[in-house]
Amino acid sequence: MKKKRLRKRIVMDLILMDLIVLILLLSILYRGLKVTIIDHYIKDDELYLVFQDKVFWSLDNIVWAETDENNTVAIPVSADPSGLRIKNRFGYTYGNYSLLDPYLSDASSATASVIYIAVGANESIFNYLDSANKDEASFLSLDESICKVEQDGTIKGLENGQTSLRATVSNKTYMFDVTVTDLIDPLGSEFNYEKDFITPDLYTREDNDLLDAILVSRIEKAGYQSRAAVLATAWFLALEFPYRIHYFDENGRIDSYTDRYSDGEGRYYHIGLYLDESRYENLDQKLIRDTPAVWGGILVEYSNDRIWPNGLDCSGFVSWCLLQAGYDPGDLGAGIAEWDDLSDLGPKSWLASSLSEIKAGDLLVGGDDLVEGGHIAILAGLKDGYFYVAESQGTSEYYWGYCIRKYSAEELLQYFFYRVDMAEYYGKDGNYKEYWLSE
Repeated sequence: MKKKRLRKRIVMDLILMDLIVLILLLSILYRGLKVTIIDHYIKDDELYLVFQDKVFWSLDNIVWAETDENNTVAIPVSADPSGLRIKNRFGYTYGNYSLLDPYLSDASSATASVIYIAVGANESIFNYLDSANKDEASFLSLDESICKVEQDGTIKGLENGQTSLRATVSNKTYMFDVTVTDLIDPLGSEFNYEKDFITPDLYTREDNDLLDAILVSRIEKAGYQSRAAVLATAWFLALEFPYRIHYFDENGRIDSYTDRYSDGEGRYYHIGLYLDESRYENLDQKLIRDTPAVWGGILVEYSNDRIWPNGLDCSGFVSWCLLQAGYDPGDLGAGIAEWDDLSDLGPKSWLASSLSEIKAGDLLVGGDDLVEGGHIAILAGLKDGYFYVAESQGTSEYYWGYCIRKYSAEELLQYFFYRVDMAEYYGKDGNYKEYWLSE
C-alpha cells in the first residue's frame, strides 16, 4: 500500500511539474506574441516608444528596423499612425492597427527639447509646451541638486550642471535636456547699470559655444526671422549676459561707403558673441588693421586717437542684432544720407507724429548729425507708458556702452526724431511680447 501511494504521489508530482513547465512555456510564448509598450515620451518632435521586449518596426511595411538596445523606437510626431507595423520575435506582424493613436491623439507639442536656465533663476515649463493642460500635469527632475521642478511647473536652477526633466501632461510625456549655468544671469525687470564691463580672457571657446547655443535657443523660442527674434537677441545681450559691452567708435565696416574698411573693431557682423580668440577665424583677414581683439580687448580707436576696449557702436549693435535674428541687412551704419543706412530698412516717419503707432522692434533714429552718422537704436519694450530702448552709445558716462535704457515719452522725443517702421522688413511678429517679462 505504501509503495502504491508513493508511486501515485510521484506520478502526481510529475504531472504537476509538467503543468508548471507548460504554463511557463505558454506565458513565454504569450509574452513573445504580445507587444507591450511600457513607456513613452516626446523629444525633438519625435515620439519615443519603449517596448517590453525587442521588436521590429516599419512605417511603410517595406523598410524594417530593430529596436535599439533599450528596446526603444523613435517615430516622427508627424507620422501617419495607421502606417506603423510591428513584428514580434516570432515574426508575427501586427498590421492595420493604429498603435500610435493613444500616444499622438490630442497631444501637446514641445517648442524645444533643450532648456537653458541661469543658476538662481525660475522659469515655467509651460513656456516650452503648447496647449498644455496645467490641471493634468506632473513633473520630475532626474537630478534635483541641479534643478528642481515644482508641481505648478516652475523650474528652479540650483547649480551648474546638466540633467533631464520629465513632464507628463494629459497622459503625454515629454523629455527635456536641462542645462543650468552661471554664464547667464536670471532675467531682471530692468537693465543693471551696476554690472561690470567685459574684459578679455573671461571666456573659453567652450563658454563662447555655450553662450551662442543659449542665444540661439532664445531666438528659436521667439521664432527665427521675426520681430520677436530681434527683441529676444537684444534682451539676451542686455539682461542675461552678465557683463556690459563698451561703446567703441568703429574703425570701419565690412560694407563701407568710404575707404574705412574693417572687421571686428567696434562692430561684429558675424553670428554669435565675440568673446574668445577662436572667433578671430570668423573675421575677414584682409580687413584687420592691427592684432584683433574680442569685446573688452584693447584696440586703437582711430576716430578718437586713443587706446580703448573693443565693443559695439550704435549701428554695430543694431546690425549684429538683426543678423542673429535671421536677417542680413549688411554691415550698415546709422543716419539719414544718400547712401544706404539701417534707417532705410523701412518707412520713416517723424517720431512725434507716430509715437502712438510705434511697436517694440521698430528702429529709432536720432543724434546731432543725421547725415554723417547720427544715432540708431531698437525699441526693445513698452510698459506702463515707458519706452525701453536697446542702444549702444558713447555720450553719457552712466549710459555708456550697450544697455536697455528707460525713457518717458518726453525724453524719447528729446533724443530721437524718426521712427523706422519694421513691419514689412520683419515679415512676421513671431512670439511677440511688448516687454520681456510679459506672459
